[in-house]
Amino acid sequence: MTIRLNLTPEVEARLKAQAAATGMSLDSYLHSLIEQAARSNASAATTVALLDAWEREDETDDPAELERRRADYRCFATAMNANRQGQRALFP
Repeated sequence: MTIRLNLTPEVEARLKAQAAATGMSLDSYLHSLIEQAARSNASAATTVALLDAWEREDETDDPAELERRRADYRCFATAMNANRQGQRALFP
């Protein structure tokens, strides 16, 4: 695939400098940046899918279980906030 980009001279100069600093040609450097971004996005999508699956596995409408989870959360939040003496509470 061929991609054409219109960059400002400043951006082009910065990219050329970054490529040179890594010992790569500009084309190779841009190719590596795009591959890295594509891998990162794929990894993020996989992580989100896994978290969604876990959430579906743990779904419940049992009042006792929901109250137990709320109590666990309150205990966790209290402990996390207690460790932040003099700092903003993470769980207000």
